[in-house]
Amino acid sequence: MSNRENVMTRGSRILRDWLDREESPSQAGFAVEVGVTQSAVSNMVRGYQRPSLATACLIQARTSGAVVVTDWLDDDEASKHSSLERAAG
Repeated sequence: MSNRENVMTRGSRILRDWLDREESPSQAGFAVEVGVTQSAVSNMVRGYQRPSLATACLIQARTSGAVVVTDWLDDDEASKHSSLERAAG
């Protein structure tokens, strides 16, 4: 097991479940489609890494919105985002 901090997010869980579906590509195939390594995808689904904003946008597009950019926010970030959305009306 690695010493890296686990940053399991909603995005990690949803992407893992999406990739586990029979019709989904392998991690390696998905990695090619979004321009990262298979290792990066593995780290994302295990909660050891979050994607860059650009990669999160590609993931959202490739998963047809199953995993949205804001799914990668941690609990504190998601709470702030939610507060800002409410304030903006």
